[in-house]
Amino acid sequence: MRLTSSDTFTCEMSARLFGLSVKRGYDSVDFVDKLMHSELAEHLYKKDQSPMWLGEAYLLSTLETECTIKQGPSYDLDMMEWAGWLFKYWSIAYPDETPMNIYTQAPIEKLNTMYIGLHVMSPDLQIEDIKELYKENQN
Repeated sequence: MRLTSSDTFTCEMSARLFGLSVKRGYDSVDFVDKLMHSELAEHLYKKDQSPMWLGEAYLLSTLETECTIKQGPSYDLDMMEWAGWLFKYWSIAYPDETPMNIYTQAPIEKLNTMYIGLHVMSPDLQIEDIKELYKENQN
């Protein structure tokens, strides 16, 4: 899939949001779980992308208002930025999938273990591999 410049920007903003969670010392599993189940995620990864234009600090502040995120172990900054980018790309490539549906197929713990092998592939192949693994695990 080819991204527009606007799509690329929103993928990068999502990556920076995930990266900021690491810089703030948030528990990565708690952060992503709460984000992907939040009202904010419905806007960022489903409906209206306009909040993306407000910046990662504003987005994190909005999430912090919506819920309490635990301090704790953070995954590697590069991996988290990749995951944030991938979640946004996924929401563009598969617009009928909700943030919770994406997260069910690609929990952050699983992405962390798959990062080394996946991050060098095209995003479309990354998503195909994740979806295939999810289907295999459901059977």
